[in-house]
Amino acid sequence: MKEVAGRIIIGVIILLILVGLGVLLSNTIRKTTTKPKTAAETIYLRVRRMDQGVDAVRSTVSTFTKANPTVTFEFQNRPALNYEEEAINSLSAKLGPDLWSIPSDSLFDHESRITTIPAGTFADPKAKSPESNQQYAARNFPVGLASHLTSDTGEILGMPTNLDSLRLYYNSTVVSTRLAEIRKELTEQFRGSPGSEFDAAYQPIRRLLATPPKTWSDLVEHDKYLTKRDGSDITFSTIALGTAENSVAAVDILHLLMYQNGTSVIGDDRARALFHIPIQGPSGELIRPGENALDFYTSFARPDKDTYTWNADMGDPIQAFAEGKVAYLIGYQDVRNELAKRYPKFRNFETTTVPQVNTYDTPTTVIRFNVESVTRVASSSKVAFAFQKTYTNEENAAALASEVKLSTPYAKKLTTNSSEVVKLMVNGRTIFRPERAKYNDLFSRAITNSLSNELSTSKALDVAAEEVNTLLTERKLRNQPTPVPTKKV
Repeated sequence: MKEVAGRIIIGVIILLILVGLGVLLSNTIRKTTTKPKTAAETIYLRVRRMDQGVDAVRSTVSTFTKANPTVTFEFQNRPALNYEEEAINSLSAKLGPDLWSIPSDSLFDHESRITTIPAGTFADPKAKSPESNQQYAARNFPVGLASHLTSDTGEILGMPTNLDSLRLYYNSTVVSTRLAEIRKELTEQFRGSPGSEFDAAYQPIRRLLATPPKTWSDLVEHDKYLTKRDGSDITFSTIALGTAENSVAAVDILHLLMYQNGTSVIGDDRARALFHIPIQGPSGELIRPGENALDFYTSFARPDKDTYTWNADMGDPIQAFAEGKVAYLIGYQDVRNELAKRYPKFRNFETTTVPQVNTYDTPTTVIRFNVESVTRVASSSKVAFAFQKTYTNEENAAALASEVKLSTPYAKKLTTNSSEVVKLMVNGRTIFRPERAKYNDLFSRAITNSLSNELSTSKALDVAAEEVNTLLTERKLRNQPTPVPTKKV
């Protein structure tokens, strides 16, 4: 019996030990297990883009989420129609987005809705002398782009993830067809004459039309041979250019011409218009680059000019191009997108750089891009800026840009690209628009007023400059800091 009792006592002791270990182990597990994140702990990061979702950066989002488990992403893919209006309404209701992809043309419409990047955000923590955000932008992006990102106080408004530029679209087949017609006409004209006379007339034209125009002078020469008329009607156009309402990117092309003619359009201080002011030429003579640009632009739509080739009654320029009724047009990448959407079988076109004033000055174009900015309603600005730094790095910017058939904004990648259109983006100029819709409208009216002869070119530009100055003044007033009321002692 004693032996049995002893065994019972030993069993009880072992059982108590096991129970004790179980309680201890249970408490240990309870202490070390991560609690599931609650709604209060969750940080929502709402990222909004135009016609683009998360696919290009899915792995980056996954990596960021693992490192920041309290963050939940919501990628908002929105169509171009009413894109900015919907975002403004959402921001007003404090529903995000936290990180908003803003078209560069509209960036200065939304300064009051975004937070500038905190100092040191893009600095390399391992560097002995960490660079500022401004230095980071200047080192990585084209000069024109980096300048556009900068606020009046020198802070950075956001970082880019793509880059687009004006380029010349051309249909070499219709040019060849037109050249064949010219050859036939000359053959008839020189019938019975020595072949050398025919060659003297035909070969220069053939050589001229063999390549798209590199300069505006080349374009004028092309126009002499390509445009076809039936009385006062144009039956074939050299280029869809010269009007405000039915020329692609009319305002942007006019700015390109102004830049190429030597005017800055708006002063570096963003305080006043300059495009209507004469400048001194190399020989001391007064040059009016703004007037020269507007006169040249509208010359393609003036019936009294030799370059007359397009007018407001000729309809949709993209349709005319696809139907082989016009040889050239100038536009951004969205022209290609529109052609693919509306005319999927029409692929008989190429692109090249926009014409320049000459072949020896530094060439330029007009660029635009998307700016990823943290908004003032972000649920956590700290998290939003942390993701912005990764989201806009060289690898992710390339992936985002490629998905929508645009170029990376990183300058070193542009200079090594095989495309001349892409290489030229390094020298690209931006357009500072204090209020995009009003700004575009006033330049469109300047074109229309000049074309209709309601105002002289000089007067049309003076009126436009006055309106631009009003927009610039209003912007300065909007951006003035609200004074903090002083407490009475």
